Formats: sequence, structure tokens, C-alpha cells
Amino acid sequence: MSNKSKPGNVRAFRVDCVENVVTQVVWTTSGPKAKFRAWHSATIAGYYLIKIGDFRVHRAPEYDKKPEHLREDHAYELSYIKTLF
Repeated sequence: MSNKSKPGNVRAFRVDCVENVVTQVVWTTSGPKAKFRAWHSATIAGYYLIKIGDFRVHRAPEYDKKPEHLREDHAYELSYIKTLF
């Protein structure tokens, strides 16, 4: 059984931080996965005091058509994504 999700199941999620640190778009199969990816990305970027509960997930159907060069299960800043759409 493969860990890779089927292309039809991948949807776009917009993840906002309560403290307005960053807004990210994640292509994944569920909201909780998107929330974790955004939190993990923020902690790697140096925002160590942010808790996973500080993030809010919203579906972003306007970004469902993922560009081919972007990876799924990876968080991208909203400002970068807006340049692609």
C-alpha cells in the first residue's frame, strides 16, 4: 500500500496564523495535515513560540488546480502562490 495520495484527493487549504505571522497554502488530503505542515514550516523558519493551536485552516478551492512544479504536502506562502494564479 502506497503512502502517496491519489491526485484526485489532493485539495488546497489556506492556513492562517492567529498572530498574523504568515498565511500559507498547502495542497494535501485533509485540513489537519495542512495545519501540521504550516506549523512545521513556521517552526523551521524560526517561529518557535507558535503553537499548532494558533493556526486556522480554511478550504481554498480557488487554488485547487496545483501548478505542476509545486509539491504536495508542502507549505507555500500566500504571496508566492498569488503570483502563480
